Amino acid sequence: MLANFEADRARLQAAIASLEAQRKERASRADPVLLKRYDQIRVRQSNLGIVMVTDASCPGCRVGLASELLKELRTGRAGLTCDNCGRLLYREEPEA
Repeated sequence: MLANFEADRARLQAAIASLEAQRKERASRADPVLLKRYDQIRVRQSNLGIVMVTDASCPGCRVGLASELLKELRTGRAGLTCDNCGRLLYREEPEA
């Protein structure tokens, strides 16, 4: 049982190290101002600083988003936030 725990722990620590390295590399390519804003939101919102919008509401707080904000999201504008919870919003274009 202890051996299983140790193996799981080692596997999880390796996965965490890999993910932290990926985050560091990707963060180096991000806009520093937007990254700082994301980190501040993430602290306030239980580690969920950005959410992908798939319909007319914020997936973080489930509150409906204004139609004007949804239009701006469709243009791909970065840095848009939910008026209710403050999380950053993004929209992934459906594949053709």
